[in-house]
Formats: sequence, C-alpha cells, structure tokens
Amino acid sequence: MIIEVKIPSPGESINEVELATWTVKTGDLVHRDQELALIESDKATLPLMAPEAGKIEILVPEGEMVKVDAVACKIDT
Repeated sequence: MIIEVKIPSPGESINEVELATWTVKTGDLVHRDQELALIESDKATLPLMAPEAGKIEILVPEGEMVKVDAVACKIDT
C-alpha cells in the first residue's frame, strides 16, 4: 500500500513552508514515527514524521517552498 506523507500546518495563518532538509534518501527503508525531514516556517521548525514503515520516495527537493497539505513523499508499505 502507498501512503502519502503530507506537509503539516505549523500554525493557522501559515499556508507555505520550506522543506529544509531530508534525513533520509529515496529508496531508504524507514520505520514508523521516524523523522524524515525538517520543515521551516517563519515561526517554527518542525519534523516530518513517518506514519508507517516502508520504502520512501521523496517528491519535494530540499530548500523548496511547498504548500501545507502538499504531498512531500510516499511510503510503500
């Protein structure tokens, strides 16, 4: 099954964040609740966590601005 990992909202009025760094690479096997990346906004830096274990496919490059709720990566469980 393919799980889409979406960008969480760091606050009510924030519509876009920067995907600062990935801590994994495409093809890596990740564990449930593992930190995948860091996202930054004007107000906070938050981790992007894996909702399930599986093989990751990164869709958004580091340093790119991305809208809240956009799909950042996919995990093939």
